[in-house]
Amino acid sequence: MRVIGNNVLEGIIKLREAKEAEIENFKKFDVFEEVAIESCQRPQDIVSSRWIIQEKPDGRVKARLCARGFEEKDSSLAVDAPTADKSSIRIFLTLTSTLGWQSGSLDVKSAFLQSHQLKRTVFLKPPKDIKKEGVIWKITKPIYGLKDSAMNWYKTLKHDLIKLGCIQSILDPTVFRYYSGNQLIGIFICHVDDFLY
Repeated sequence: MRVIGNNVLEGIIKLREAKEAEIENFKKFDVFEEVAIESCQRPQDIVSSRWIIQEKPDGRVKARLCARGFEEKDSSLAVDAPTADKSSIRIFLTLTSTLGWQSGSLDVKSAFLQSHQLKRTVFLKPPKDIKKEGVIWKITKPIYGLKDSAMNWYKTLKHDLIKLGCIQSILDPTVFRYYSGNQLIGIFICHVDDFLY
Protein backbone atom coordinates (compact mmCIF):
# COMPACT_ATOMS: atom_id res chain seq x y z
CA MET A 1 0.00 0.00 0.00
CA ARG A 2 1.28 3.45 -0.95
CA VAL A 3 1.48 6.02 1.84
CA ILE A 4 -0.04 9.43 1.11
CA GLY A 5 1.89 12.32 2.65
CA ASN A 6 4.85 11.93 4.99
CA ASN A 7 3.43 9.25 7.29
CA VAL A 8 0.48 6.91 7.67
CA LEU A 9 -1.49 9.10 10.10
CA GLU A 10 -1.07 12.20 7.92
CA GLY A 11 -2.17 10.14 4.90
CA ILE A 12 -5.29 8.88 6.68
CA ILE A 13 -6.26 12.42 7.69
CA LYS A 14 -5.69 13.82 4.17
CA LEU A 15 -7.66 10.96 2.64
CA ARG A 16 -10.60 11.44 5.02
CA GLU A 17 -10.65 15.21 4.38
CA ALA A 18 -10.56 14.67 0.60
CA LYS A 19 -13.47 12.23 0.74
CA GLU A 20 -15.46 14.59 2.96
CA ALA A 21 -14.83 17.44 0.50
CA GLU A 22 -16.15 15.33 -2.38
CA ILE A 23 -19.30 14.38 -0.47
CA GLU A 24 -19.80 18.08 0.38
CA ASN A 25 -19.63 18.84 -3.37
CA PHE A 26 -22.27 16.17 -3.99
CA LYS A 27 -24.50 17.84 -1.39
CA LYS A 28 -23.75 21.39 -2.57
CA PHE A 29 -24.81 20.59 -6.14
CA ASP A 30 -27.80 18.37 -5.13
CA VAL A 31 -26.36 15.34 -6.87
CA PHE A 32 -28.21 12.65 -4.96
CA GLU A 33 -31.07 11.89 -2.66
CA GLU A 34 -31.07 9.02 -0.20
CA VAL A 35 -33.82 6.49 -0.86
CA ALA A 36 -34.76 3.10 0.50
CA ILE A 37 -33.28 0.21 -1.44
CA GLU A 38 -36.85 -0.93 -2.17
CA SER A 39 -37.25 2.19 -4.38
CA CYS A 40 -35.28 0.38 -7.06
CA GLN A 41 -37.57 -2.24 -8.54
CA ARG A 42 -34.69 -4.06 -10.22
CA PRO A 43 -31.79 -4.45 -7.77
CA GLN A 44 -29.53 -5.55 -10.64
CA ASP A 45 -29.82 -1.97 -11.98
CA ILE A 46 -28.05 -0.47 -8.95
CA VAL A 47 -24.63 0.77 -10.02
CA SER A 48 -21.79 0.42 -7.54
CA SER A 49 -19.28 3.17 -6.81
CA ARG A 50 -15.65 3.52 -5.92
CA TRP A 51 -13.21 6.15 -4.78
CA ILE A 52 -10.46 7.35 -7.10
CA ILE A 53 -7.67 8.90 -5.03
CA GLN A 54 -4.97 11.13 -6.47
CA GLU A 55 -2.08 12.83 -4.71
CA LYS A 56 -1.14 16.08 -6.43
CA PRO A 57 2.53 17.10 -6.82
CA ASP A 58 2.08 19.76 -4.13
CA GLY A 59 0.93 17.13 -1.61
CA ARG A 60 -2.81 17.83 -1.80
CA VAL A 61 -5.06 14.79 -2.00
CA LYS A 62 -8.07 14.66 -4.34
CA ALA A 63 -10.81 12.09 -3.88
CA ARG A 64 -13.40 11.57 -6.58
CA LEU A 65 -16.44 9.35 -6.09
CA CYS A 66 -17.11 7.56 -9.37
CA ALA A 67 -19.91 5.35 -10.58
CA ARG A 68 -18.80 2.08 -12.08
CA GLY A 69 -20.54 2.91 -15.34
CA PHE A 70 -19.53 -0.31 -17.06
CA GLU A 71 -22.26 -1.95 -14.93
CA GLU A 72 -24.98 0.11 -16.65
CA LYS A 73 -27.15 -1.99 -18.97
CA ASP A 74 -28.58 0.81 -21.19
CA SER A 75 -26.74 0.73 -24.53
CA SER A 76 -28.86 3.52 -26.07
CA LEU A 77 -27.13 6.32 -24.14
CA ALA A 78 -25.35 9.08 -26.06
CA VAL A 79 -21.89 8.67 -24.59
CA ASP A 80 -19.50 10.58 -26.85
CA ALA A 81 -19.10 14.27 -26.11
CA PRO A 82 -17.19 16.35 -28.67
CA THR A 83 -13.63 17.35 -27.83
CA ALA A 84 -11.54 20.15 -29.26
CA ASP A 85 -9.85 19.47 -32.57
CA LYS A 86 -6.10 20.20 -32.82
CA SER A 87 -6.62 22.46 -35.83
CA SER A 88 -9.15 24.54 -33.85
CA ILE A 89 -6.62 25.01 -31.08
CA ARG A 90 -3.95 26.07 -33.61
CA ILE A 91 -6.33 28.57 -35.22
CA PHE A 92 -7.29 29.89 -31.77
CA LEU A 93 -3.63 30.40 -30.81
CA THR A 94 -2.88 32.05 -34.17
CA LEU A 95 -5.85 34.41 -33.85
CA THR A 96 -5.10 35.43 -30.28
CA SER A 97 -1.48 36.11 -31.18
CA THR A 98 -2.34 38.03 -34.36
CA LEU A 99 -5.01 40.13 -32.62
CA GLY A 100 -2.79 40.76 -29.60
CA TRP A 101 -5.28 39.16 -27.23
CA GLN A 102 -4.34 37.67 -23.91
CA SER A 103 -5.32 34.04 -23.72
CA GLY A 104 -5.64 31.68 -20.83
CA SER A 105 -6.95 28.35 -19.70
CA LEU A 106 -9.16 27.20 -16.91
CA ASP A 107 -10.44 24.00 -15.41
CA VAL A 108 -14.00 23.82 -14.08
CA LYS A 109 -13.96 22.19 -10.65
CA SER A 110 -16.59 19.47 -10.11
CA ALA A 111 -17.82 20.13 -13.65
CA PHE A 112 -20.06 17.10 -14.11
CA LEU A 113 -21.77 17.78 -10.78
CA GLN A 114 -22.79 21.22 -12.10
CA SER A 115 -24.61 19.78 -15.12
CA HIS A 116 -28.35 19.98 -15.63
CA GLN A 117 -30.53 17.27 -14.09
CA LEU A 118 -30.33 13.75 -15.48
CA LYS A 119 -33.25 12.76 -17.68
CA ARG A 120 -33.10 9.17 -16.51
CA THR A 121 -33.14 7.34 -13.22
CA VAL A 122 -29.87 6.04 -11.83
CA PHE A 123 -29.48 4.29 -8.49
CA LEU A 124 -26.03 4.18 -6.92
CA LYS A 125 -24.69 2.06 -4.12
CA PRO A 126 -22.77 4.49 -1.87
CA PRO A 127 -19.19 3.57 -0.97
CA LYS A 128 -18.74 1.28 2.02
CA ASP A 129 -17.24 3.95 4.26
CA ILE A 130 -20.41 6.11 4.14
CA LYS A 131 -23.06 3.49 3.43
CA LYS A 132 -26.22 3.35 5.55
CA GLU A 133 -28.05 0.05 5.94
CA GLY A 134 -30.96 -0.29 3.49
CA VAL A 135 -30.24 3.05 1.79
CA ILE A 136 -29.06 3.75 -1.76
CA TRP A 137 -28.67 7.00 -3.67
CA LYS A 138 -30.92 8.18 -6.47
CA ILE A 139 -28.53 10.19 -8.64
CA THR A 140 -30.06 13.40 -9.98
CA LYS A 141 -27.05 14.81 -11.86
CA PRO A 142 -24.24 13.25 -13.87
CA ILE A 143 -21.29 11.98 -11.87
CA TYR A 144 -17.91 10.75 -13.02
CA GLY A 145 -18.10 7.23 -14.36
CA LEU A 146 -21.66 7.23 -15.73
CA LYS A 147 -21.68 6.50 -19.46
CA ASP A 148 -23.40 9.72 -20.48
CA SER A 149 -21.88 12.17 -17.97
CA ALA A 150 -19.50 13.84 -20.44
CA MET A 151 -22.29 14.35 -22.97
CA ASN A 152 -24.60 15.79 -20.28
CA TRP A 153 -21.86 18.22 -19.19
CA TYR A 154 -21.28 19.28 -22.82
CA LYS A 155 -25.02 19.89 -23.36
CA THR A 156 -25.16 21.99 -20.17
CA LEU A 157 -22.12 23.99 -21.23
CA LYS A 158 -23.44 24.54 -24.75
CA HIS A 159 -26.84 25.64 -23.43
CA ASP A 160 -25.31 28.09 -20.95
CA LEU A 161 -22.79 29.61 -23.41
CA ILE A 162 -25.48 30.13 -26.06
CA LYS A 163 -27.76 31.65 -23.41
CA LEU A 164 -24.93 34.13 -22.62
CA GLY A 165 -24.83 35.16 -26.30
CA CYS A 166 -22.05 32.97 -27.66
CA ILE A 167 -22.28 31.53 -31.16
CA GLN A 168 -21.26 27.92 -31.71
CA SER A 169 -18.93 27.11 -34.59
CA ILE A 170 -20.42 25.11 -37.44
CA LEU A 171 -17.10 23.35 -38.08
CA ASP A 172 -16.15 22.46 -34.50
CA PRO A 173 -18.89 22.12 -31.87
CA THR A 174 -16.40 22.86 -29.06
CA VAL A 175 -15.62 26.37 -30.33
CA PHE A 176 -17.80 29.31 -29.28
CA ARG A 177 -17.43 32.94 -30.42
CA TYR A 178 -18.59 36.02 -28.56
CA TYR A 179 -19.35 39.33 -30.28
CA SER A 180 -20.05 42.87 -29.15
CA GLY A 181 -22.16 44.22 -32.00
CA ASN A 182 -20.31 43.01 -35.10
CA GLN A 183 -16.90 42.84 -33.44
CA LEU A 184 -15.45 39.52 -32.31
CA ILE A 185 -14.28 40.01 -28.71
CA GLY A 186 -13.83 36.47 -27.47
CA ILE A 187 -13.37 32.82 -28.36
CA PHE A 188 -13.88 29.84 -26.06
CA ILE A 189 -12.72 26.31 -26.77
CA CYS A 190 -13.87 23.54 -24.45
CA HIS A 191 -12.30 20.15 -23.99
CA VAL A 192 -14.55 18.36 -21.49
CA ASP A 193 -14.03 20.53 -18.35
CA ASP A 194 -10.98 22.47 -19.59
CA PHE A 195 -11.20 25.75 -21.50
CA LEU A 196 -9.03 27.97 -23.62
CA TYR A 197 -10.21 31.58 -23.85
